[in-house]
Amino acid sequence: MKRILIIEDCKFTTSTLKEILKREGYNVVGQATTGAEGIEMAFELEPDVITVDNMLPDMVGIDVVKELVKEVEDCKILMISSLSDEQIIKDALKNGASKYLVKPFTANQLKESLENIY
Repeated sequence: MKRILIIEDCKFTTSTLKEILKREGYNVVGQATTGAEGIEMAFELEPDVITVDNMLPDMVGIDVVKELVKEVEDCKILMISSLSDEQIIKDALKNGASKYLVKPFTANQLKESLENIY
């Protein structure tokens, strides 16, 4: 069972993610509402996948991705954001995100994104 950490400040998105992930057989091992908290939790929990919002209260998601790539070995990162600008998506992927999913997303899109990571 894949272990997932959610880094997301929107309660609605977090609860939606948790509901879909659990239904699909993933284990949500933690959730953080800031980039700094998420990086710390990722280092401690060593999840298989980390979902990262691009607009967090303390950091830009791409900066979180850069830190995660340095700190957490063999971790896959799924950036989930309402920002759909092509350059932002390219930057996220160039800096270590495995996949980029635009909000709002469907359960199927989330499932496919996670499957594509592996």
